[in-house]
Amino acid sequence: MAQELVVRNWRLAQIAKEFRPDVMTGVGGICVAQVGAILRIPTVVFYDTENAKLQNSLTYPFARKVVVPDCYLGRTPKARTLKYRGYHELSYLRDTDFTPNRDVAVEAGLAESGDTFLIRVVSWQANHDIGESGWSESLLRAATERLSKQGKVIISSELALPSDLRRFRYLGSSHAMHDLIAYCRMTLVESATVASESAILGTPSIFAANVSRGYLDDIAERYGLIKIIKKVSWPVVSRAIDETLSVSPLAWEASRKRLLDETTNVVEMTQHALCSTAKQGITQAVNS
Repeated sequence: MAQELVVRNWRLAQIAKEFRPDVMTGVGGICVAQVGAILRIPTVVFYDTENAKLQNSLTYPFARKVVVPDCYLGRTPKARTLKYRGYHELSYLRDTDFTPNRDVAVEAGLAESGDTFLIRVVSWQANHDIGESGWSESLLRAATERLSKQGKVIISSELALPSDLRRFRYLGSSHAMHDLIAYCRMTLVESATVASESAILGTPSIFAANVSRGYLDDIAERYGLIKIIKKVSWPVVSRAIDETLSVSPLAWEASRKRLLDETTNVVEMTQHALCSTAKQGITQAVNS
């Protein structure tokens, strides 16, 4: 990982020297922040994952500005931090920026009638997943069997599925996933991003993993669109499924509307953060 960081930094530095950007930005943004500091180019880093401690310790000290949701629980450089009322996924899934297409969803696997449920399992290979592990195969089987009694089940997995579950695997294109999520009855996931995306699209989600995130806790507490299970076992997951299915889809849509009404326009906020940082950098360069 250390060797890869050096190589990435070197390659990005060559591009930045040739391009000479007024500002550099990234999500997570280790290389952007470090290269920007070396070349004295202003950098803006966006992030929302507190438990990526190694990554954040290699990023935040070098960034000109760190932008996080106001529910972010980790430490950031106070004088250089911009907080906003909202969630990262609103930058691409707000109703003004994304309109789900049912035809695309059906092509990706959505049942033409009845309910569809998406299960999302991950490989746990990201840097913020060090020391963590996912569901057992028995839990995945139990969840699939339970939800199959209610409708169609689709499993999106970063790992190869057991032979008896392969018939449930997601076969749609990657760009159709958000259309599918928007029309699902519920998602059951160990992916924090998919849980947040589901909530913003108005689809209730059960997030079953040992470690939560500040933004998931916030969505769960404020809007109830996510149910968080930190001690994962099938009896707990089963009860959560029953509780989620007992709520009317109209109630979930009302919760989504409230979420959209009470959060900032993340796209506009992002544009402002980038432009203001670039202007500050240009002013400092001229003055020096």
